[in-house]
Amino acid sequence: MIGLVWKDLYSARSGVFAILLFALVFGLLFKDSWTGPMIVTLLFCNIGNSTLTWDEQCQWNTFAVSSGIPRRTLVLSKFEAGAVFVAMGTLIGLIAAVVFTVAGFNEMTLVENLQGVALGAIVAMVVMCLTIAITYWTGDSAKAQYMSTGIMVVSIIAMVSGSIIMTEMLDGAVSVIVVMAVIAVVAIAVAYKASCRRLESRDL
Repeated sequence: MIGLVWKDLYSARSGVFAILLFALVFGLLFKDSWTGPMIVTLLFCNIGNSTLTWDEQCQWNTFAVSSGIPRRTLVLSKFEAGAVFVAMGTLIGLIAAVVFTVAGFNEMTLVENLQGVALGAIVAMVVMCLTIAITYWTGDSAKAQYMSTGIMVVSIIAMVSGSIIMTEMLDGAVSVIVVMAVIAVVAIAVAYKASCRRLESRDL
């Protein structure tokens, strides 16, 4: 399992630097609110999805299954690699939150910026799992990639908008984080089961 995760991390190493650059740029553009650190965290959620496309192109799943690796193990490794990328985004988001606060880039307190990072991490986990499941079901064709990207964008907008609305309705950001965390756990479980079902039904 660890070897499979390291394979994905190594394959996506070049994309990490590109996403890091975009994350810092967008973080600075939205530095005047808690969405800045949140966006920095959120942008890392789709790095792991690119490894699925590369696996399809080189027929990695066929080779792995013929080598005796269970299909559920392949799916789980994708989710674990995705979680590592989200953790990287969260760490960078935390650094950005501290820098934004110390440098006085915005009027938000450190706690509020950290809450934005926490929400970003939760949303990123959900989007990561959904994009992995969608890619398993749609494949790596151009049409499928457009569909996956579209669903990812809609999911991000829906969850970010929902978190903002819930912040106004509920008693503070902590309550919103708890609610979003519960939604994330359910989404991860559903996405994992859907991904396993799809890969197990495919003729590799």
